[in-house]
Amino acid sequence: MHTGYLIVALIAGIAEQILTFKLFFDDFADYKKAWHYSVTPDFWSMLEGEYFEVHRAVFNLGIYHIGGILAGIGVYYGLEKLFS
Repeated sequence: MHTGYLIVALIAGIAEQILTFKLFFDDFADYKKAWHYSVTPDFWSMLEGEYFEVHRAVFNLGIYHIGGILAGIGVYYGLEKLFS
């Protein structure tokens, strides 16, 4: 029965990320740029003059993914508590 909870939780987490994508990123290129910035060293971004843009993009990326993970976890434990 817990497999069903897990499947519903994964669907809920993915759905949350689909629905909130436009809140954090303009388009898929912006999302890819945020991933690129997440592996760029701070020193290098400072030299290029993009230091604050990099931190904003990485913050958005982190909040976006943490939101999806927390939605999935919340649905999983909510279903477990509801049907136990």
